[in-house]
Amino acid sequence: MNPWRKKKFSSRAINTTSSWTETGKTIRSPAGMLGTIVNGEAKAYPLDNLPPGKAISDTIGGQNIQISLDPVTRTATATDDNGQTIPAGMVYWFAWQAFYPQTELWKP
Repeated sequence: MNPWRKKKFSSRAINTTSSWTETGKTIRSPAGMLGTIVNGEAKAYPLDNLPPGKAISDTIGGQNIQISLDPVTRTATATDDNGQTIPAGMVYWFAWQAFYPQTELWKP
């Protein structure tokens, strides 16, 4: 059994002073994110900004995708226009940004 499967991601999980600011908006680490890479472009979707139970549409790497957040498990998934799952992972912001410093941050 994977012990991380039941892990709930929350920006309130750990108290830290690390943060990242873009156009006046601060993301405090370790904010939970869904991170994905499509056609070489990395993008992160903050769980706290996703509407629970409702898919959002976005374009990354020239591909239209949908991101959905399950409000019960607080896990998100990414799919393409055909409903096929796109590789993505539940990550913490500080780790995603360290591996993909040129990542784009989705904003509602």
